[in-house]
Order: sequence, then structure tokens, then C-alpha cells
Amino acid sequence: MSLWSRLVGRKENLREDLIGAASRGDAEGVQVILAKGGDVNATTGEGETPLMATSDKGHHKIVLALLAKGADVNAKKKNGVTPLLLASAHGHHEAVQALLVGDVEINPKRTPDGVTPLMMASQEGHQKVVRALLAKGADVNATARDGVSALMMASIKGHDEIVQTLLAKGAEINAKTNKGATALMAAAGKGRQEVVRTLLSKGTDIEAKDGDGQTALMHASMSGHYEVVRLLLAKGALTQSRDQGGWTALMWASIKGHGEAVRVLLASGADVHIQDPEGGTALAFASAQGHNEVKTMLINAGAR
Repeated sequence: MSLWSRLVGRKENLREDLIGAASRGDAEGVQVILAKGGDVNATTGEGETPLMATSDKGHHKIVLALLAKGADVNAKKKNGVTPLLLASAHGHHEAVQALLVGDVEINPKRTPDGVTPLMMASQEGHQKVVRALLAKGADVNATARDGVSALMMASIKGHDEIVQTLLAKGAEINAKTNKGATALMAAAGKGRQEVVRTLLSKGTDIEAKDGDGQTALMHASMSGHYEVVRLLLAKGALTQSRDQGGWTALMWASIKGHGEAVRVLLASGADVHIQDPEGGTALAFASAQGHNEVKTMLINAGAR
């Protein structure tokens, strides 16, 4: 074997050893490998560096050690992931704090979806990380390629405390995704009662419509989240609003067979006689789907 081949092989071994030690949290091993000439910014075929490997696992002391040796805090894998994105996604607060000490890019976007560290932390419910990122200047209203923001991600997952934190930092409460959905619609469709309550208390537009013309009440009704339906109605949501297909919340609840949602809507005065452009009614939809309990409720409410 030539000297060059031996040198190349040694370099590859050091890279693998360094990334492995960083991932395992072997601080002593990292120092030994660096002392032997290991490259602090060595990368795998996918672009992973030792700093990424240890950030992903939350080994904050090794994060600091690698940064002190010149590790690139803003290095990106081929998919756009950075050390900060990895640490934020997994809720490694101390690792995030260590990374924020350097000249870190606070709003890097993962490709191809455009998700930021704040979005990841918000989605996964990591309140301490969210606060740390916001304190460093993270863009609270940054959006992914589909128009989803950190507020929407937290709302979908039901992380009410984070929703409150984001709103306090200026998150746009009525911002819409590329499909026109708001945080309220997202929370309502998932049955996130506490988040819905918080958003309503902060003045969100209860009658906002998405690209299909659907409101938060429709999203809650079609998903059968009757407690959210009740909450929205108590705050003035309109039962007669129609989507682009001419359907109401009652029609959606009826065709899906969500009896409790239907019951709540009827108790609030939902009109059983409304027809879509083709003459369809809530009763017709429930009957076609064999939802007999719903059918009976509608008939008892005067539907014919």
C-alpha cells in the first residue's frame, strides 16, 4: 500500500471515529482523536459533521469542545439540516444554548420543506428551546414552504403553553398557509380545546375561511370534535356559513356520522333545511351513509 493510500485510510478512520465518539458522547475520545489530527469539520457522504452528530444527541459539553476547536456551527447536511435544527428538534436545551453562544444562523431552513429550528421546537413541544431561540432573535413569523408557521405547528400539536409564548412574541394569529388555513382551523380540526380557547381569547378571526371556504367550525364538525364545536359556538361561530361546495358545518358532521357534533349544532340552532347547489341536505347525506342515529336526530329537528 502506498503512503498516500495509508494517509487517506487514516484520515477516513479518524473521521469515522470522531463522528462516532461525538455521537456517543465520548468527550475523552473526541479530544484524543482531535489531538491525533482528526478534522473537526470532517463530513460523511451525507454531509454530517461531528458537531451535528453530537448536537443530535444533546451532548452539550462536546458541542462546546468542538466549537472551541473551530467546528462550523452553520454547516449543513445535504438535506439542509444544521446542528441547531437537530438540537432544537429533539429538545436538547443545553446543546441549543451552547450553539447559540457562537455566530449561529438562527433561522436556517431545512430543505426542501423550509422548516426552521423554532418551527421544529414548537411542533415537538420543547418550551425551553422555543424560549431560547426567541431570545436569540428567531423569526416568530417565518414560514415553511407550505406557509406553515411555528404557531400553526404548535397549534396542531396542542402545545398551548408554546402557543401563548409565540403569541406574546408577536406571532401573527391570523396568518394563513398556502391553502388558506389558520392556526385556529388547525387546532379545531385536531380537537385542541386549550389552544382553541387561547386563540379565541387573543382575538383570532373565528369566521376566517381556508382555500375551500371552510371555517374552524367546519373543521371541528367534520372531525367530530364536539367539545370544540361547542366552544366555537359559544364564541359566536356561525352555523349557517357555507364552504365553496355550499356545505355547512351540520352537513359535514352529518355525512361523517358525528352524532355528538350534530347534537351540539342542532342545539345551537343549525338550519336542517339548508341545501347545497345540487339540493343535498344534512338529512340526505346522513341517510346515504347509513348514519341512522344522526338521521333520527335531524328528523326530530324538523328535517324532511
